[in-house]
Amino acid sequence: MLYLYFHLAVLSLLSRGAATWNGFLAGAQGPFFTALDVLVLVGVLFHSLNGIRLAVTGVGVAVRWQRQLLMGLVALGVVLFLVAGLVWSLRG
Repeated sequence: MLYLYFHLAVLSLLSRGAATWNGFLAGAQGPFFTALDVLVLVGVLFHSLNGIRLAVTGVGVAVRWQRQLLMGLVALGVVLFLVAGLVWSLRG
């Protein structure tokens, strides 16, 4: 919920003009905002991969292999997180 309010506050800067927005973007390159990006990425990965696990086990497809499915999805999440980190480091 906090992210939603923060997101709306940031978007409201667009209505104040290009100078305000560019000033925000210049300040948003620091470690604090990078840490926030990492937290959002972790939340999205967890939510999406856990949703896949719940959907698959909920319909009875992989109930016996729930632990293996969880470990596989955790491994996939780590790989996706590392790929995102590599893309971010190459970008900046």
